[in-house]
Amino acid sequence: CRNELNRLQLISGASAVKGPGISINVDGYLLSSDLVVIVNELWAAGAEAVAINDCRITATSGIGYVETLDKTYLTCDGTVIQEPYEIRAIGNNATLEKSLTMPGGIADSLSLYQVHLNITLHDEIVLASQPVQPQLRYGKVPSKTE
Repeated sequence: CRNELNRLQLISGASAVKGPGISINVDGYLLSSDLVVIVNELWAAGAEAVAINDCRITATSGIGYVETLDKTYLTCDGTVIQEPYEIRAIGNNATLEKSLTMPGGIADSLSLYQVHLNITLHDEIVLASQPVQPQLRYGKVPSKTE
């Protein structure tokens, strides 16, 4: 039961997580949609936890942007994330790297727009927990009789 609770806390972002993985430093002008594609590619490649700068990505996370008169800022869960952008993911580091760098993949596509992904493989990285857990208003666990 304790192992299941630990697993659920890692998945939900309620606890910090450590393990092998990659860090990606982004060099260039990134759109919020580019960030979404990178994160989705990491999940599809088997990432078990992902963070952008200090923002832990979970099932309820949102990536977007806000515009001012002179600049567009990327956001994660409504909070502005500042450049430089660092995306970190825990999982099989070789698989995660290959998912981003395969011919015709996201790294190739972004390089056409002068955006470069500088990927580093790590034996161990640590991702912080999500500071505030979302409040769920609609979803309920059904009773055994339903």
